[in-house]
Order: sequence, then structure tokens, then C-alpha cells
Amino acid sequence: MTATLTFTLPDERAEHLLAVRAGEMAGELADADEAMRSFLKHGHQFQDADEAISHIRGMLSAAILIARGEG
Repeated sequence: MTATLTFTLPDERAEHLLAVRAGEMAGELADADEAMRSFLKHGHQFQDADEAISHIRGMLSAAILIARGEG
């Protein structure tokens, strides 16, 4: 089976980068998921919920930057 994605560049540059970098972004999301799982299972050093949310948000922001071609 073969699949071909076609993009009209430069108009669809954002969509093209998303498709090209989807694997990297999925890896970053998997890392964030694993970190959250570990925090729940083994505990963490966060002082409060805001600190934990900020940490996870940073991990998710990294995935978004990769998807945009900025990471």
C-alpha cells in the first residue's frame, strides 16, 4: 500500500511541516505522557498543582514547537 500527501507550497507550509514532523511530535507527546504516569506512580517534587501544570505545559509546548518546525 502506498499513500501520497500533496501540499501546495508555500500556502500549505504549516500543514506540510505538521505531516513531516508528526513522528517527532508523537515522540514528545509520548514522553510527556510517560512523565505524567511516572509522577502518578512514583511521586514527584512539585510544591503545588500550578508547578506541576507548568512543567507538563512546558513538555507539551516543546512538542508544538517541533510540529511548527521551530524546535
